[in-house]
Amino acid sequence: MHRIILKSKLPPKTAAKTLGKLIGDDSYDIVVTGTAAIYKPDGTLLLKLIKRAFAPELLDASRSALRHLKRYTSDNRGKYAGMPRIVRTKADGTRSNTTSARNVASAVIGYFDRSPRTPFCRQTAFTANEVDRWETIVPVAQRMSDLMREHVPDRWRAQHRAAQNTSPDFVIDGTVFTTLTVNNTVRAAVHRDSGDLDAGFGCMSILRGGPWTGGYLVFPEYRTAVDLDEGDAIFFDPHELHANTEFDGLDESDGDYRVSCVYYYRTRMGECGTAVQELQRARNR
Repeated sequence: MHRIILKSKLPPKTAAKTLGKLIGDDSYDIVVTGTAAIYKPDGTLLLKLIKRAFAPELLDASRSALRHLKRYTSDNRGKYAGMPRIVRTKADGTRSNTTSARNVASAVIGYFDRSPRTPFCRQTAFTANEVDRWETIVPVAQRMSDLMREHVPDRWRAQHRAAQNTSPDFVIDGTVFTTLTVNNTVRAAVHRDSGDLDAGFGCMSILRGGPWTGGYLVFPEYRTAVDLDEGDAIFFDPHELHANTEFDGLDESDGDYRVSCVYYYRTRMGECGTAVQELQRARNR
């Protein structure tokens, strides 16, 4: 494995100006194309790229289910996709007190923690209602968990401790993950991930179809891009700024696609009781 220590990073104020913006090929100086570990100037790990980490048959088994998730859209991912949030007008003509963005094909699957609007832990709609499809995705998550244990063992141990202290009803079986975010051909603007375990690490894989190019995963503060291909696994610091370049030549009308899967442990899942206890909380609302 190649080991690269970066010499410099952009000043924080300069990097912060990219937040929420779509970026292009002028945002990086190096592209990581092979198995490698990239370290920040302070010596901490920025990312590890592992080429050909997933067996093709494992990915093929999950392909239909993951592409099916394109129909699950969200209007709460505007910042991720570089879209402005707008105030909606209600049916009665009055302005809403909340804002939203245009729907994008981004779905959260697996398990979700409590929130003010939904004060109980639960399965996501897809996991609860489309069990056969969900079961084709679980082996991919299990393989990613094994890869994490092999390649970033300290981060895996931190997530393992958190998962061990969480009801197994809300942990993906055989993994250190509670949740996946699946983006179907959604280009990410510059952002930092939130809600995942600080001591853990970002884990991502993709599926692709078509002859398109680009779509690099870029860490603009470090002027570094990654050419992530189907079958690869990447482990990265999700709290560093990151984004995608354009998917050049991707035409969904011709059947082209890029599906990204991000695997993580949601920090507040440790507050969940058992499934039975959370169901009782839901009934007592």
